[in-house]
Amino acid sequence: MNFAVTADEVRAAFGLTGVVYIPHYTAPHNRLDARTAYLLSTIGLPDTEWFMSKASLRADDYIDIPRWYSKWGTATDECRNWLVLGMLADTTLGLDPDSGTVYALGDGPTHMTYSPLHRDVESLVYALTQFQ
Repeated sequence: MNFAVTADEVRAAFGLTGVVYIPHYTAPHNRLDARTAYLLSTIGLPDTEWFMSKASLRADDYIDIPRWYSKWGTATDECRNWLVLGMLADTTLGLDPDSGTVYALGDGPTHMTYSPLHRDVESLVYALTQFQ
């Protein structure tokens, strides 16, 4: 697969210790679309002080959005299958595993809010690499 950013570009920007690789699982309950799973396992996800991938968060934190947000309230029904991708500053980033869209999540006055941030993880990784 060809991506807008290469593993060498990400490693050059963030260094060897600044990239997290997420294994490509093939079990049915690991529902990432093939392109996203391949990108995360081969190119990786940056991990810095301003963008922390989920892999760098506490081990006892949940990876699915409903349980992640259960501490503060309830997640909306649209988000029930989404995964926590990481933290950008103080904003939680969620990943819709079916479409690959990355969302910025927030706390509204009565419930969790969300808005699309990137069309896919590839564009997020590209933007983070360019920003670095």
